[in-house]
Amino acid sequence: ASSGSETALLLIGTLVGVFLTSSGILLATDTAITRSATPGVTTFARKIEITGERSGAALTGTAGWETRQGAAADFRGVFRDVGAQLRRMKAVPVAVQLDQLVAALKHEAESKVFLGIEGAFPDGDVLSVLVVGYEGLQPIVDYAKLRIDHNTLRFRVNRGRVTLPYCWLLGGKPAAALALINDDPRLPDSLRRQPPVVVLQGFKSQCHGPLAEADARAFFLIAVEATVAHAAKFGVPDGIVGGDLDVLRIT
Repeated sequence: ASSGSETALLLIGTLVGVFLTSSGILLATDTAITRSATPGVTTFARKIEITGERSGAALTGTAGWETRQGAAADFRGVFRDVGAQLRRMKAVPVAVQLDQLVAALKHEAESKVFLGIEGAFPDGDVLSVLVVGYEGLQPIVDYAKLRIDHNTLRFRVNRGRVTLPYCWLLGGKPAAALALINDDPRLPDSLRRQPPVVVLQGFKSQCHGPLAEADARAFFLIAVEATVAHAAKFGVPDGIVGGDLDVLRIT
């Protein structure tokens, strides 16, 4: 929160999973969402939108904020609305979908700036949005990060395209699962030896070809469980990750 208790951030601590499987691309997220003003109170929300016949998008990071001065930003609502527009258009290229989503999210952020906003985002990261789909037979994963420049208080967009391996994870604020999978040096040896971590890293070693869909789902479930179990070691508040898994298969 920023400026004492005058600003409430709506937090999404999503882990997004993208997997190439024998039945298509699997896009998955958790569903937990919480308000920082009420720690431990968790609601659940969809973080995936179908954006076309062969594409989908996921949101991670901050879902919005509310201030006593009335500056209410609703990134999840914008994400949902633009996703519905893209879905009606049916065949928009992945890169164009990302442009439209991030432009709308940036506009929402810029129109709802509040006093002390830089204190609410000490690392500058506000949110990330990812679009995945097929163009012809080629799987495409494009993503963008919306960041705030502390010097100018302007929002900037960093875009990227993933040359998709068979398994890929995009971390939101809680990067615990990514650290576990990538054997982050900050992890104590005792944690590295725990069975869920061994299993998680074992799944990563299987990502040299398309996974069976059941294996991809199991991989992601373990990643979410590892994040929930060990997020505190990475300074992540309770209740930001968890809930049911939301899975979209793109064929």
